[in-house]
Amino acid sequence: MAKNKAFFFDSVLTDSGVENDCTLEVDDGGFITRLAPHSQPAEATDSTESAESADNEPEAQYVPGMVLPGIPNAHSHAFQRAMAGLTERNDGSEASFWSWRRAMYKLANRLTPDDMRVIALELYIEMLKSGYTSVAEFHYLHHGIDGTPYDNPGEMSLALLDAAEEAGIAITLLPSLYMTEGFGKTEVSADQRRFANDLDGYQKLWESLAKAVGARTNARLGFAIHSLRAVHGTNLIEADRLLKSLDQSAPIHIHVSEQMAEVNEAISHLGATPIRYLHETVGFDQGWTLIHATHATGAEVEMIAKACATVCLCPTTEANLGDGIFETAGFLATGGFIAIGSDSHISVDPREELRQLEYQARLYHQKRAIMVDFMTPNVGEALWCRAAEGGADSIGQPTGYIKPDKRADLIVLDSNHPVLAGRESSAAIDSFVFSGQPTPVRDVMVGGKWVVQNGRHPGEEDAAQAYLTTMRSLMTE
Repeated sequence: MAKNKAFFFDSVLTDSGVENDCTLEVDDGGFITRLAPHSQPAEATDSTESAESADNEPEAQYVPGMVLPGIPNAHSHAFQRAMAGLTERNDGSEASFWSWRRAMYKLANRLTPDDMRVIALELYIEMLKSGYTSVAEFHYLHHGIDGTPYDNPGEMSLALLDAAEEAGIAITLLPSLYMTEGFGKTEVSADQRRFANDLDGYQKLWESLAKAVGARTNARLGFAIHSLRAVHGTNLIEADRLLKSLDQSAPIHIHVSEQMAEVNEAISHLGATPIRYLHETVGFDQGWTLIHATHATGAEVEMIAKACATVCLCPTTEANLGDGIFETAGFLATGGFIAIGSDSHISVDPREELRQLEYQARLYHQKRAIMVDFMTPNVGEALWCRAAEGGADSIGQPTGYIKPDKRADLIVLDSNHPVLAGRESSAAIDSFVFSGQPTPVRDVMVGGKWVVQNGRHPGEEDAAQAYLTTMRSLMTE
């Protein structure tokens, strides 16, 4: 029978604050069984594997530095990493979300399953090295390049699962239902043929993926409704019924109220804003995550908080696309839950997403240190904890905290990094979030296994070379 592994850390951010001199034990399944602050193991080793003492108690591997819970990346479109930075041009026509979307379609309609795996592997390694330990992949690129379904309907999804497994990141796969081009439409456009499923096709896709996900470690299957543009009216009601019949406990994600054009079209065609229409038609609760919700009204912000649904914010993407600003501070003040995501991967760094959230609020309110609470007055610490906890709930993964019965997903900060010089406890976390580059993330653990050590992922060179080859091919087509 396998024995627990033990680790001794200088300090750990727990749900009651920063604790010093912590012994952490992890079982063979990667879950935390014991966290003992203010402890001092009799012996410690700096080897990469915990040893066992004569009485079969695990000896602790000493890992210097501060430990934080890893952040779930609650919204990712992996393939869009390949186009980051390629739409930063104004040729005289109006540059907008919708012009960006046309460029995205052009890329999406060239990718093979192998391209998807290569791009996702490079991206997931980048995520791990920055402090993300899990990812929710909101995936809508299902079929062949001409729109014909693959023999295995989950072919493209399997490429993402393979990439996550190879990288060592936990994944919640969210296959997206996409039924129509927009409000008042009954079919998809030619550019969207790879995305489209009717309800029977979606059920076959989801059930095939349930078997694949069930055979993998640290993987979870949920649902995504792409948007109300893509699923509304009777389709939305029937889709909601189908999802509940497949798995009532699975997380459900949806893009909503990202652009004012979308809001205005919903009012025109559906008679309500997207959030209100969703709430009145099928409802949402703690199992739902509303992606962006940028243009939620004050009443809708309260509605979301009261329902205990999560809002996933992607500030660097939202800024890049010119979406607008969600009133995060007001939402948090009503008791709302947030997660963060890197979405189109303009940035792959949770610190930058959190900085943007706080800085948007500072610019709007013309004040500083806004997103705190009475329990946690340090902004960086408060934001990191909210994103870890809210992200875990959003993607349905047993993470977000460092405590017994949670999976051992954590990052270790290098206390000797210049960004952290002379900092301890909450001040070190604030400096980590708000100060400088490069990142002081030194080691990363997912499910009790080191996937990054001394700033290096064991597969990063091979992944980078494959990515370069793939990108050169895609950019010359």
